Amino acid sequence: MSLPDLVPFAAGAALMVASLATIRAVLHRRQIRRWRERGQWVSVAAPPEIDPDGAVQLWRHLAQIERGPWKRWWCGQPHLIFEYRFDGPRLRVRIWVPGGVSVPLVRHAVAAAWPGAAVTNETETELGEWK
Repeated sequence: MSLPDLVPFAAGAALMVASLATIRAVLHRRQIRRWRERGQWVSVAAPPEIDPDGAVQLWRHLAQIERGPWKRWWCGQPHLIFEYRFDGPRLRVRIWVPGGVSVPLVRHAVAAAWPGAAVTNETETELGEWK
């Protein structure tokens, strides 16, 4: 086979790669929009005494939201957003849970890591300014 005979194959391969990249970008944008539209805030009121080992337990529980390599490549990986607010000696924590991630899973992970923590869903769903 000579070089001119390979041009159609190279063009076809380039077209296939461009098509896959476009499909992947569309899927990513659509998934991000869904995560944002269906996301929820979860408020955590820490108990007076916190076991530092609870953080390790929390991250182990939250690792369940990690997706497999192929699904992560095609549709992306949802991320939790942690927001910390100090009001004098008091700490308030909010976790933004994107749509598609189980809110009960996050609530149970916090409750298992820090028994006595008050975990509630907030009515505000938008990302933005703390109220």
